[in-house]
Amino acid sequence: MSHIDCLDCKTVISDTSGSLGGPITFTDPITGLSQQVSLPDFEPGELAKYDDLFFIKCSDSHGTGDVIKKFIITSSNCSVQKLPQSIFLSAIPFGALTTLGVTYTGNGMCAKNSTTLIIGSVSLSSGSNWICEVDISSPVALITPLFQAGGFVNVILYIYLLLTL
Repeated sequence: MSHIDCLDCKTVISDTSGSLGGPITFTDPITGLSQQVSLPDFEPGELAKYDDLFFIKCSDSHGTGDVIKKFIITSSNCSVQKLPQSIFLSAIPFGALTTLGVTYTGNGMCAKNSTTLIIGSVSLSSGSNWICEVDISSPVALITPLFQAGGFVNVILYIYLLLTL
């Protein structure tokens, strides 16, 4: 069986299990080759990938909100390691979020870089369906509302173009 290079930037990650510890599938969208990886820390949730890092937004085990779990792909054959720090998104115990009135941390997630995520359909005290930038450089996320979408957002795609003249 051929395997794919999971460190390749074009690799797509999808949650195919729907269960705690279930497999995540790495797929090369050009060749169609895929490989499944299981890890006890995997949970169903939103996924984002940047370089050799990927993130899963899932429920906090204490039921106080959501967390972002951070993983690193350690080799081209899809070996994965959980990084020790989870980033908390919960609006309940963390003061930075209560000023925004975050009541729901959204759907759809992508990585802008290794410390910044974009999440869709975030509900704030000022309304629902916000697209928000989330700084995950510290244990408590800093959420910045960008704009309010006209409806529910389930998929986010961030494209960075570098133009040289």
